[in-house]
Amino acid sequence: MSHARRQVGLAAVVVVVLAAGAAAVAAPGAWTWTWTWTGTTGATTAPEGSSLSGPAAGTGAGAAPVAAGLDATNETPTRLGLGPGELTSETARPTTRLGTAVAVGDDELRVRFGRYRVRELLDSATTDAERRAAVRQILEETRLAVDRLRDREVAAVRAYRDGATDRAGLFRRLAAVHLAAAEHRRTLSELQRRADGSLTFELETEIGTLDRRLSMFRSPVRERIADGAVGDTGGEVGVSTTEEGLALETVVDGAYVREVIRFDRYRGGDGESLDTTREVVDRLGVLYPYAFTASQRHSISLVERRLFVAEFPHPQGRVRVYLNRDTGEIYREVQRLELDQVHTRSAVDRTVESLRVTVDRVDGRDPTRVRVRDNLTDNPVEATVSVGDRTVGTTTEGDLWLVVGTAPVEMTVDTGDRTVNVTVGDTGTETQAQANGRVDAGD
Repeated sequence: MSHARRQVGLAAVVVVVLAAGAAAVAAPGAWTWTWTWTGTTGATTAPEGSSLSGPAAGTGAGAAPVAAGLDATNETPTRLGLGPGELTSETARPTTRLGTAVAVGDDELRVRFGRYRVRELLDSATTDAERRAAVRQILEETRLAVDRLRDREVAAVRAYRDGATDRAGLFRRLAAVHLAAAEHRRTLSELQRRADGSLTFELETEIGTLDRRLSMFRSPVRERIADGAVGDTGGEVGVSTTEEGLALETVVDGAYVREVIRFDRYRGGDGESLDTTREVVDRLGVLYPYAFTASQRHSISLVERRLFVAEFPHPQGRVRVYLNRDTGEIYREVQRLELDQVHTRSAVDRTVESLRVTVDRVDGRDPTRVRVRDNLTDNPVEATVSVGDRTVGTTTEGDLWLVVGTAPVEMTVDTGDRTVNVTVGDTGTETQAQANGRVDAGD
């Protein structure tokens, strides 16, 4: 073996050790952000299922420069666009209907059978070899289930886009996928617990890989949709689509969360293949010139042959992306922006009878803040805010954060004795170019 080959082999061993340290399946019942810090990344190709962590691009010696034309000092996190085609957008509060609740419940019960199957197969095995064979069988069934979840997700969005189902139908189907993914993760957790001591490193790695793949179908936005589908009321959820894109967004727990999928970017296509971790790091620095370069740490894992998942915090929030290594394009993105950290710009500023209403947005897009003040004292004023004919919330201490989508909307602010009507859209709404991603990540 040559000296160069020995170096690469040693690096691969280090990667394996790092992955083993993070092999445990995360708790499947809740959405969590996990950040790891283990050291620098090298120019090696990570084996499938392994993880690499280290300083973000632009933070160490030899860091790649930001691509020309992208301003890393803008301090506005880049967002993944929805791609070409006609843009549709609407917002609504997910609510339950009998059909929705029954459909979600039945689907969850069918998937939950997997945990009982784990117990049955492993309890009947008498040797480590039999237990490992049972584990491989369950993992193969889970791999097929993951593929079916992706097919169901694509079909749900296609049906909504083509008019075959309405928004409630889309929410129901996405909630079902979300809950099914959680149950499959519980199955993996049960499998890992019951087969402990019989698992090889290869099987441990496969369990971790499948768990990360299942995480693609879960997000805080889908959690809110699923809560609404089973009867728990929550805030507004925005849904936008193009021919090949879906965006879901909401305000939850003091943060704005946006999830985007570009279905056309899952398969291979034109683009430069990313063969090393260094190339992935450099590419993320180009696609997210502010968020990635401002991050002090990141984690990168290979979730399947063509997809890397990368997570990185930054001063205004956190980002999780799924990067197609064959094309260098972002397939999925979930962004969380902390509302007390984002930089806003004024979209509307109107005063009526000493009542001042301002509407501020982040780079002309959601999240949107409605602020109501007494113009004479600058004291906060409690008011009910409506968008169209829907009441969307009440200003708490004078402020309300919400999503309004990409179409111009008529907003009413009512204090009980005074009413102010404003239009958000002429200067505050995301443009078609922005929605299509021509100024966003990967376009």
